[in-house]
Amino acid sequence: MEDIMKKLEKAVKYAAGTEYEVNFCETRKNNGVILKSVSVCRTGKSVMQKIHINEILEMIASGRAEVSEAADMIVKVCRENEREAENLELITRGLSKEKILGCVTGQMVNKAANARMLLEAPHKTVLDLALVYRVMLQESEYGTSTFLVSHALCDRYGISFEELDSSASSNMDREGFVTHTMESVLEEMALLADETPVGACPMLINTNSRRLYGAAVMDYPEYFESLSEKTGGDLYILPSSIHEVIAVPEKFMEPDALREMVMEVNASELDREEFLSDNVYRYSRKTGEIMIV
Repeated sequence: MEDIMKKLEKAVKYAAGTEYEVNFCETRKNNGVILKSVSVCRTGKSVMQKIHINEILEMIASGRAEVSEAADMIVKVCRENEREAENLELITRGLSKEKILGCVTGQMVNKAANARMLLEAPHKTVLDLALVYRVMLQESEYGTSTFLVSHALCDRYGISFEELDSSASSNMDREGFVTHTMESVLEEMALLADETPVGACPMLINTNSRRLYGAAVMDYPEYFESLSEKTGGDLYILPSSIHEVIAVPEKFMEPDALREMVMEVNASELDREEFLSDNVYRYSRKTGEIMIV
């Protein structure tokens, strides 16, 4: 793979010519995932784009793409995304304490898997998880531009942890969390067949309106209080991903079966970067708390 990386780097620099300055690097993501990346900046400009190329490297290694084709693809993506990158650069230039606090939100991550990242990022512990903070800069047809809040950023803009946490909480309260039934989500995705049995075990998907980093609802036991009142009992909570968690009324399934299901899905179907936990949680109506089962 290193040999392919070197060939691709040479090919991208050739395809870009003098139009772009090109550098290859590694980017550390959630759960310690390290992505091979290429950073590209138009010559004479300060706007930099970063493109993750792990999938492209695998395409080359498997023979599904030639190195030259992959290089042309990367340069084409850079040209197409340049205006978006320039808009983002204008936004980040205008950062201020007020803007950061007005746009900050929470993201729930696995604490152990992100120990290195948490050394550099303000956070609070929630069971085996940690709530970190992200600034939501821009939403467009290409997605949402966000960045992780670091200790260095807080020092630069004079932001205390209390201010950061309070603002994130207020912003998440304002956006609110939502609950969808599994059936409604599958219908929306056109994945629910006519013969699929529904209602046997209600699975309630909890996220935010963006469906982005919605597992932050784990920091809000009171949200599950109203949900448990509607279902008439305690709830098991399954960490579906960093974007959502699934609540199941405790009378329908045993925790061991749920834990086995969570671990199987995490191992076989979930991208490592979106992994939240292998644990199953329980919301107790009696105590009003969430605990690991």
